[in-house]
Amino acid sequence: MGPLYSHAVNAAQHLIAAAFPCHCEQCASPLAHDEPVLCGACRELLMPLSAHQRCERCENPLPDGGECSCAKLTSFGMSRSLFTFDGPVADLVHRMK
Repeated sequence: MGPLYSHAVNAAQHLIAAAFPCHCEQCASPLAHDEPVLCGACRELLMPLSAHQRCERCENPLPDGGECSCAKLTSFGMSRSLFTFDGPVADLVHRMK
């Protein structure tokens, strides 16, 4: 095979390794074949938001006062979030940027 083929194979292997890492993106521990992105220990650190803890419009955690600041924004529609933006979630998002 020629050098172009070997470069293509090498590039494909790097893309696959980037898309499907074999280590936890948070703590770098090895992942089992059925663990995507985070190991079990790091997934346990994720803090899901329940419906009563978040704003119905922007999904941000509600402050203690209960009213979110997004109510003052007229051009904002809505968004959804599954987890609080801290710990492993914040680290993963910052690494992806």
